[in-house]
Amino acid sequence: MVHPFLRLSDSSLCMKTISTYTQRKVCPIRVGVEDICIEDIAHSLALQCRWMGHCADFYSVAEHCVRVAAYVSLTYINRGKSLEETREAALVGLLHDATEAYVSDIPTPIKNHTFLEDGGTLRTFREVEAMIMDSICEKYQIDLTPEIEEVVKLADDALLATEARDLVPPTKETKEWLKGFPEPLQGEIKPWTWRESEARFLNEFYNLCPREEWRSSHQGEKTLSDLLWSLVEQLFGSKKEAPQEDLRGSVDDTASD
Repeated sequence: MVHPFLRLSDSSLCMKTISTYTQRKVCPIRVGVEDICIEDIAHSLALQCRWMGHCADFYSVAEHCVRVAAYVSLTYINRGKSLEETREAALVGLLHDATEAYVSDIPTPIKNHTFLEDGGTLRTFREVEAMIMDSICEKYQIDLTPEIEEVVKLADDALLATEARDLVPPTKETKEWLKGFPEPLQGEIKPWTWRESEARFLNEFYNLCPREEWRSSHQGEKTLSDLLWSLVEQLFGSKKEAPQEDLRGSVDDTASD
């Protein structure tokens, strides 16, 4: 008999834990706020390759997330958003794949048909991901608004199209699949090492996180201009390749409102 879904039973998963980089014991389908650790997330995502490794060079999930955060920041500034609105949206972009530090990722065709059993309750893989994201949002004081989700999805899709152009062997199937996605970004992706990805991910987190004591204790305060230009450079490769409008002036005007 062919089952309509894959099922991981209580005995095989629910009663077991994983050991994280910082030596925490975490049950992957019961990840609570107290289990979330940014060092675990950064390290794990830096060592996980996008596209399940089917790309020309190692390209980490952590690097992808930093680039998504850059795109989100630029979009919010172009929409005239405030410093705090931009920080929060960019932080969501940075953490949008953070659940993969605890349950990794699986191909969408399998993900859509995978159920996990939790104490007799069947949950879809996506439900488990959503529960972990809820814990992450609570930990880092994030409010997921519809606008943030819309911009992060746009950024994620734009980066996917860019990655397909720069890192994935071209096939007829890939080109067909990418129809309807945003145009690739103008800057070419030249992947970082996993250590650089981890360091940049953590650096951007400490710049963006809402708790002042985290920002000041790790990196010190940065102006919005410095923060956004750092992100834009990572996204477009250099300031010269960024959009022509004077973003630095726009940012400074926003910060003074």
